[in-house]
Amino acid sequence: MADSFSIAVSGLNAAARTVQISASNIVNARSGGVISDRDGYQGYQPLQPTASSVAGGGVVTGARPVVPAYMPAPGTDGTAYGLPNSSLTTDLVQMKLAQTAYKASAALIRTADEMQKTTLSVIG
Repeated sequence: MADSFSIAVSGLNAAARTVQISASNIVNARSGGVISDRDGYQGYQPLQPTASSVAGGGVVTGARPVVPAYMPAPGTDGTAYGLPNSSLTTDLVQMKLAQTAYKASAALIRTADEMQKTTLSVIG
């Protein structure tokens, strides 16, 4: 039973991290920066969630930078600007998938708890 709980908790943590990454991309979608030959792009670096399985069960979520980090946008003053290379649609889909994964992990915890209670009632 302990394994079920740790697997479910890793799923909850992975879903929370995915929401955090997507929310950051959405909030910073318009926070671009100047593109200069000397300094490169000086704006927000969008991230993409990554998931890896863990030996024995579970998942861990990380983040990797989106490449390229920006999409060029001409400024009205002739300055080259860049907007973060993130997609509102992709981030919203990621959040919806995370919500579903969170619900599944919570259901696993409830089921494991019910199984443990049933086992204890049969023994006792």
